[in-house]
Amino acid sequence: MVMNRSNIMKIDNSLVYEKVKAYLLEQILIKAEYNKEIKLEAERKMAEAIGVGRSSINKAISDLVAVGYLKRYRGIGVFIAPKEHIQALQAQVIHIALILPNTEDYYYAEIIEEIDRATFELNIQVILKIHGGSDKREAEILESILQLNNCQGVITVPVLENPNIDLYNTMLNSGIGVVMVNRIHESMSAFPHVVFHPTQGSFLGVKHLYETGKKKLLYVGDDQKNYIDSMRLQGFQQAVLNNPDIIGTHLFFGDIQFRGSFSQLLRVQQIDGIVVYNDFIALKIMSILIEEGYSIPEQIGIVGHDNSNLCKILYKQLTSVDFPKKRLAKLAVELLTNTMNGLAVTKEHVLPVTLKIRESTLS
Repeated sequence: MVMNRSNIMKIDNSLVYEKVKAYLLEQILIKAEYNKEIKLEAERKMAEAIGVGRSSINKAISDLVAVGYLKRYRGIGVFIAPKEHIQALQAQVIHIALILPNTEDYYYAEIIEEIDRATFELNIQVILKIHGGSDKREAEILESILQLNNCQGVITVPVLENPNIDLYNTMLNSGIGVVMVNRIHESMSAFPHVVFHPTQGSFLGVKHLYETGKKKLLYVGDDQKNYIDSMRLQGFQQAVLNNPDIIGTHLFFGDIQFRGSFSQLLRVQQIDGIVVYNDFIALKIMSILIEEGYSIPEQIGIVGHDNSNLCKILYKQLTSVDFPKKRLAKLAVELLTNTMNGLAVTKEHVLPVTLKIRESTLS
C-alpha cells in the first residue's frame, strides 16, 4: 500500500500556515502603535525571513485581514491596525501558545491537528512555538510570552534537560494557565499534565510477540538519553523479566556501530522479535531485515510505536502501539480552559495505550 499523499500535504500545509500565522501575529503585536496604522513589510521579505512560499504568507495575511488585525488597501499595501483596535480584538478571542519540540516529526503533526480541532469551536486561537529541544530556546519563548502578554494559556511539551521550571512558575503567578503534555520532568509534577503511560506500550509489544511464538527479543531505541526512549526500554525490560521464557537485549539506532551490532545480534542470538522506539525507525529496521534476507513476520516479528500513517506504507503493515492523541488533545484543552477560568483540576492524567496488530507480527 502507498501513503495517502493528500493527507501528507494537508498536514504539511497546516504546519506551514501555523508557522506563518504565528510569525505575523508576533510582528503585529510588536509593531502596532496607538492611533496609527503601520505598513506591513513586503510579502517577499517575510517569506524569505521564515523560509516559506509567498502563497502561505498571502493566505495568512488574508485571514488576518478578515478578522481585523490587518487592513489591505488596493494599490497601497497591507497595514497593521492601530494598537487599540488590536487590543479590542484580542479581548474577544482566547489566545494560547502550543509549544512543541518540532513540527517535522509525524507524531507532533498529529498532536497539532488534534489540538486545532479541539480549540476550533471554543474560539481559541493557537500560536505555535517551536523550541527544537533546546532549553535556551524554550526560555526565550516563555520570556516572550510573558513580555508580550499575548497568551492566556500554554500547552507545552517541555524540555526535560535543564527544565525551565522557574519560568513556568512565573507564568502561573502571572495568571497564565499551563498544561504539559506527552512528558514531564519530575520537578513539574505540580502542573496539570496529560501523558501517555510511558512503559505500557513496549510491555504490550513484548507480550504480543511472545503470544505469536517469539522468545528472543530485541528493543531498538533511538537515543539512550531520550527520556521517553528510556521509559519504553524499561517497559520492555520489565516484560522480559516477568517471563523467564524470554531472552531480551537492546540496541540504540543512533549508535555509530548500530548496523554491524544489529546484524551480529540477528545471527548470533537468533533474534525473532523486535520492539522499536517509533514507527519511523521500525520501517528502517524492516528495510534492513528485507535487505539481509529475513522474512517478516515468519522469522522476525516487529512492533513499532505511534501507530502513524507510516505503518501502512510497506508491503507488510506494521503492528504498532497506538497513543490516543485525540483524547490527549481534548483533555489538555479542557484542563487549560478550566485552569484559565480558575476552576480546580486534577493535576495528573495518564492515558493508557493499546496495540494495533497488523501484518508485521501476524503470519
